[in-house]
Amino acid sequence: MLAGKNIRLFIISTGRSGSQSIAQMLNQHPEILCKHESYPELIRISTEFAHRIKSWETIKHELLQLFEISPINKVSIVGESDQKLGNLIPILNEIFPDCKFIWLLRKGTDVVASTFARGWFSEYEQHICDLQTQDIGYQWILHRLKGNLCGAMSATEWDCLSDFEKNCWYWTYWNTVIYDNLHLIDQNRWKLVKLEQIESSIDDILEFLHVEKMPLTVSYKNRAKQVPGWKHYHLPVYWSQWGNTRRTAFNKWCGDLMNQHYEEWERDSKAQCSTKESEVEDNLRFSPNTLMPQPKLLRMYQKIKQYRPFLFFKHWIKYWISSCFNTFGYELRKKYIDGAGYIDADETVKTAQTKGQCVRDYVETIWDQKGRTQQIVKEMKNAGSLIPCHRVCEIGPGTGRYLELIIQQVQPAQYDIYEIADDWAAWLERTYSPVVVRQPTDGHTLQHTPNECCGLVHAHGVFVCLPLVYAFEYFRDMIRVCHYGGYVVFDFYPESAIDNHAIEMWLASHRYYPVILPRVAVIDYFSKHNFVLIHEFSTKHGHSFSHYVIFRKQGEANR
Repeated sequence: MLAGKNIRLFIISTGRSGSQSIAQMLNQHPEILCKHESYPELIRISTEFAHRIKSWETIKHELLQLFEISPINKVSIVGESDQKLGNLIPILNEIFPDCKFIWLLRKGTDVVASTFARGWFSEYEQHICDLQTQDIGYQWILHRLKGNLCGAMSATEWDCLSDFEKNCWYWTYWNTVIYDNLHLIDQNRWKLVKLEQIESSIDDILEFLHVEKMPLTVSYKNRAKQVPGWKHYHLPVYWSQWGNTRRTAFNKWCGDLMNQHYEEWERDSKAQCSTKESEVEDNLRFSPNTLMPQPKLLRMYQKIKQYRPFLFFKHWIKYWISSCFNTFGYELRKKYIDGAGYIDADETVKTAQTKGQCVRDYVETIWDQKGRTQQIVKEMKNAGSLIPCHRVCEIGPGTGRYLELIIQQVQPAQYDIYEIADDWAAWLERTYSPVVVRQPTDGHTLQHTPNECCGLVHAHGVFVCLPLVYAFEYFRDMIRVCHYGGYVVFDFYPESAIDNHAIEMWLASHRYYPVILPRVAVIDYFSKHNFVLIHEFSTKHGHSFSHYVIFRKQGEANR
């Protein structure tokens, strides 16, 4: 059992049911912090439990590690909205005895239309599994539920189902699992909310959560869109366009559950059968000429919409070159030197998971820096710089080694990051959303963070390689965004860090990034802007020692 003063909220659904919309709606309330699919590990964990690959105790242990976070002071409810939680309800209930559940239900005709249009359970997905890409969409596909492995039917019966029937089965099966699991716990701790009625249910939801009632706006996210030029990403075809074959299949698999929750659904949905059903079905058949995973297609389309043509074509070229090499059994990887060069986010996260390590422990191992992160955070804490504050800013968080630990200590409502590596910035924002906010980065300013808003501004391993003028340009903005009584923490190479031995070591390593900053000039610059140096220490970095300084901004009251 995990203790903490926050009430845990879990929003359960089938997917394609508004889980992102309800999370963003609840996040508008000052007493609620609700994340959407913030734990990618749940994709695997849930399916391994459903397929009876792992036991109750094993899954419970993994969930304990996953949800073991410090209480968040500024909110009373911490929520997680995820479509993979349905079969984990009894274990979550055991871990969090006081938690609450919201069952978000969407009409089966609409869910099936949406999932079928996205190719769920299709031969197209099997082709993607064969490619074994590192895309997050691959994990969703790899861990798609299978009726035979869930014990719902035999392998022969599962193989005989059409793609459409498998989507129908999934909607009924998962909602039945949710219903059965919720009815094992106190009925006062869970609530059914229908997506179609969510706007009129806001007051009831807030009353259920025992928070103050207030107006909230529902913004429907992740809507299905037609992607121009891409054959295998389709707009959903709804009930009114279905032919007799699809309607019969839906009634067989979903009719009873629809009658239970949407009594007049058939009358409301009744329309003329589509005369083009076979044409629609033909258009949804798998084509071996389409090699790219569907989720990547969608993200690439979104990048075009955001006026990022360079990144679009970069990812396009990278994928197709990689596919050509994969055909002949080769895999392209970025080359890096342990402890100095660039490491790819997807590859690093995947390797760390394979080794059963968190990203921090894994990168410390490959860079021979074991325990360094904890040591530096301990120094920061002992100096008094890790006190709770509303907003934090970090320059160059990279793999998030420090970010994770500092969020636990400081518990900010917002954590701005300025990171030039697009893949790591995206991973950090996705993993630690909504607390972490990725800011546009130009490499020398914090122009998107307001004046005097941060209680902590810090950087690690950044100013060891930035040219002097860029470094001081950052210093100027760190001074600007730090509020009175706040702290600025960073490291750099002072003159004393470089002697003849260190120079020979750097020359032999062929690593050319070290930059020397004069210690006296750095301290003097901050002193002239009302900062007092409260602590400094050195730690091993590269072939020398970087020097940490911790400044506190003095206000009128404490001058």
